[in-house]
Amino acid sequence: PLADAGAEPPADGDADAGPPPQEDAPPVDRLVLGNRERRQFGEVTLGESVTRSFAAFVTSADPAAAVTATVSGSDAFSVGEPDCAGSGGQRECRIRVTFAPLRSGPKAANLVVTLAGAQPQSLALTGAGGRPAVDPSPEPPTPSPAPQAETALAATPSATRTP
Repeated sequence: PLADAGAEPPADGDADAGPPPQEDAPPVDRLVLGNRERRQFGEVTLGESVTRSFAAFVTSADPAAAVTATVSGSDAFSVGEPDCAGSGGQRECRIRVTFAPLRSGPKAANLVVTLAGAQPQSLALTGAGGRPAVDPSPEPPTPSPAPQAETALAATPSATRTP
């Protein structure tokens, strides 16, 4: 017989929940990207750079599973290899992103962090290239006086004329 849609659940509510999870079951592969508030690099003077560090928290059945990071978009952003530490299936990876604009104006890119078996995580990055401060028309250099030539009169023998 079909159960009434408005009927009370059975007294043993866990009976339909399926088997309990095994205590020694491998962790589900998961990647969480932190430090999201650091995604705005602000204005950086052309020729200079700013580096920010982001954290990726990794849970994986394979403790050796590779974590990769890439940046797409503006070439003013670059990313280093993730530096991971931890034991077992839990690791924390530091990902350093450098913003070094070569041209002035706003820049945008996406940081994408991946772990095999887990959903990739992405973060929008922004920054702006700013022109260096220029001194307003500096004064022209003042020419230095020429060195004085020593006179050779003292070294010249005097000649006298005899009549």
